[in-house]
Amino acid sequence: MGCEKLKVRIKKILFLSMLTLIVLIMTFGIASSFTGINLANDVINGIVKKQEELFNVSNDERSKENVNESLQNYSNSNVTGSIENNRGKVTNFTEEEFVMFVAIIFCEAGAEEYEAKLGVANVVINRLYDSRYPNTLKDVLYQKSQFSPARDGLLDKRIAEYNNGKFTTNNHKECIQAAKEAMAGRNNIGTQIGFLTPKLLEEYFGGVYTDRIDIGKISFFNV
Repeated sequence: MGCEKLKVRIKKILFLSMLTLIVLIMTFGIASSFTGINLANDVINGIVKKQEELFNVSNDERSKENVNESLQNYSNSNVTGSIENNRGKVTNFTEEEFVMFVAIIFCEAGAEEYEAKLGVANVVINRLYDSRYPNTLKDVLYQKSQFSPARDGLLDKRIAEYNNGKFTTNNHKECIQAAKEAMAGRNNIGTQIGFLTPKLLEEYFGGVYTDRIDIGKISFFNV
């Protein structure tokens, strides 16, 4: 959208500049060609300078545009018709919450296969609907002794990276897609409210956990 606006503005500038050149030619004539050429050069240089100003969009501005486009595509788009809503409800987040949601998925399962990313997303949403946990996304993620990336500052770092337009790899994009599908109701783990590596699960909850589902290197479970 920003590029289209720039194109329209440049067309207007070029049109007005051409009119100026025509007026210069009519006014000075052939006899004053050197003066006319100098003035024409001034006009052309002004056009070039203006174009450079219009296209000189800083990296921060480009990043902001990319983030806004990503938020629009993934947090506000209608995705309920494209996937199976086996959860039976759609979860809505603000733009700020959406970024936070994507960031925690990447923190916990960024290098894992897609279904593991989706599983992490659904654990977060399951907690939102579980009376044992807080009922806002931020409170769920920053609840004491729960998500380690929230404790050690990694979550905040990933949120900043997303907001700076740095979520561009395939793993980043899969986290965005997993967030989108989980919000739209696709649940691939059932009611599970926890996840750990298989080793840590046995170490911390051996003999206590139920409903274990292993996806990649992550075990999803209930207690």
